Amino acid sequence: MILANFNRSLNGLFVLTLLTATGCSQQPISRLTLDQATLHKIDKDGVSLAHKIDKDGSTIVLAKQETPKAAKKIIVAKKEPKAEPKPESIWSRMISLYAFPKVDNARVDEEVKKFLKHPSHLVRVQRRAEPYLHLIMDEIEAKKLPGELALLPIIESSFRANVSSPASAAGLWQFIPSTGRSFGLKQNWWYDGRRDVYSSTQAATRYLKQLHKSFKGDWFLALASYNVGLGNVRKAIKKNKAEELESDYWALNLPKETEDYVPKLLALAKIFANAEKYNLPLKSIPDKPFFKVVNIKSQIDLKKAAIMAGMKFNDFFVLNPAFNRVITAPNGPHRLLVKADKVKAFKRKLAKLPKSKRVNWVKHKVAEGEDLKAIAKKHKTTIKNLLKVNNLKKKQIKEIKVGKTLKIPPVSIKVLTKGKA
Repeated sequence: MILANFNRSLNGLFVLTLLTATGCSQQPISRLTLDQATLHKIDKDGVSLAHKIDKDGSTIVLAKQETPKAAKKIIVAKKEPKAEPKPESIWSRMISLYAFPKVDNARVDEEVKKFLKHPSHLVRVQRRAEPYLHLIMDEIEAKKLPGELALLPIIESSFRANVSSPASAAGLWQFIPSTGRSFGLKQNWWYDGRRDVYSSTQAATRYLKQLHKSFKGDWFLALASYNVGLGNVRKAIKKNKAEELESDYWALNLPKETEDYVPKLLALAKIFANAEKYNLPLKSIPDKPFFKVVNIKSQIDLKKAAIMAGMKFNDFFVLNPAFNRVITAPNGPHRLLVKADKVKAFKRKLAKLPKSKRVNWVKHKVAEGEDLKAIAKKHKTTIKNLLKVNNLKKKQIKEIKVGKTLKIPPVSIKVLTKGKA
């Protein structure tokens, strides 16, 4: 009881002090810092004080309930909400997952020197890598692979998803046709899965993990095999063993490109991990998704899709370089990669677009005396392509009747992109 009376007296004294400081002084009201528990319904001489939170959520206001006109406000600062933490840098994540054994080798040092002679190249590849790195890191981490592998596309394609080599390798990860097919990457007139950023990254990380297992945990032999083929590396190992020589990667007699392959990757890993030392400006790339995968369920004109996504066509194609035509493949995959901050608007517009209007086919009505050869020449295409898009067989060529309407094959994507990626 004594304690309770003491607390009430103390509370009354506390409020009297506050009112004296604010109500009796002509000085501007100062901002005080108090917690809400302290302010909760303080009584002074039986006069009730109520507190509330302003609409903007920034202040707590105390006022006499029975004499609102004479009430004085006590403004108390509220703790500002904590700012959302900025996403970690993709480079920090990558470097934290480095797992290759440390190597002190002159071949690596030589490759470091070569890269540092062309710093602009390392700046360009970072810019090109930005849309893809988060996806690559997700796949690497999910499969428990070394972070250094995220830099492999620098060696393979300079992070150009639409590039093809003289040896017919294609995409970020430079799959040759046969290896691509063995990992489920479809390749046809409409679409090339080796250039599909999403599918090829899954395939490449699967392939690398498989090669790692084939060589009982030796990443350098696995990488050599990725470059020159499993069989060729095994032959080189067998030859060295027959001659009673060392059979690790560094001792093998391999093609020059393969002998430089692992040192190049180790050099890149070293440079990016020590960017300040090597005066390499790292592009600020947050560790968050650049794009999202959207299921479109059927064919669509890529020009329309880019407009609905609010993206320039070349930027849209950077995310979707697998399509050979300006229309997506009739048999799929029916998905598009759309920039993360554009997905909501894209989905809303896609839902409103009838399927019948997703593709605007150019059509040709067969006139008297026309054959497929003449029609193909007129529309700068081939008989084979005309048959393909109209689901016709070769034996039906002579059965094309006057008045029949044919769909004209969509143009190559290169017409719109001029080969850029």
